[in-house]
Amino acid sequence: RTEIKERIAEAGRTYVDAKQELYENTVTRIEKQTSPLVAVLFVGLLISVWLIAIFGEMTIALLWNGFGFVPVTIVFLIAYFAFFHLSKLVTTPSVDELNDDTSYFALFSACEARERRGLRSAAFGVANVVGVILCMFIREPGLGAIRLF
Repeated sequence: RTEIKERIAEAGRTYVDAKQELYENTVTRIEKQTSPLVAVLFVGLLISVWLIAIFGEMTIALLWNGFGFVPVTIVFLIAYFAFFHLSKLVTTPSVDELNDDTSYFALFSACEARERRGLRSAAFGVANVVGVILCMFIREPGLGAIRLF
């Protein structure tokens, strides 16, 4: 019995480690993109998120009950990558920044320029998540006294 439990626990750890590595590699690969089309894609997605938040019929309760924390993560990632790639269009990354692949979301990187870009992108992502949640909260049915839209 103990051996079976140990094998199951090891398989679980292997699965979690593989999933984490896949996630990190995906984020790093998206961050390395230099095409302006990637920036346009993420900006378009971010505009779509805001249009849905402002004009959509979806409520916070429906989102939370249906998907949990996933929509918050998706909005953060879209905003993060939109700002990250737009900033790469505005200020061209240095060779050191382009060659740096040590980061995870570029928040803590060996390259200071990439670290700053990542921290600003993360702040923009958090600000967008808070803004979208507030916008949807204000539009929530039954809150007529504070409704702005």
